[in-house]
Amino acid sequence: MNKIILGVMTALGVFATAATLIGVITEKRLEAYGTAAALGYLCATIGFLFLIGWTYMKGHMKDVEAPKHKVLEAESETR
Repeated sequence: MNKIILGVMTALGVFATAATLIGVITEKRLEAYGTAAALGYLCATIGFLFLIGWTYMKGHMKDVEAPKHKVLEAESETR
């Protein structure tokens, strides 16, 4: 479900930018391309924030130091 939402948001940004680019080429409206670029960046930012929230809700950010300590312990055991 989460991947579908992220994919839809990405697709909307890409299609909006492509449609505006076609409009700029055919109608010579350069200011519309800036709006589409901003919309694409907005969709990407919302998707990124969605991923951050998802990882937090899944508990991946509770103990961010634990993987580092595991790697250091494994490295010290091999020496």
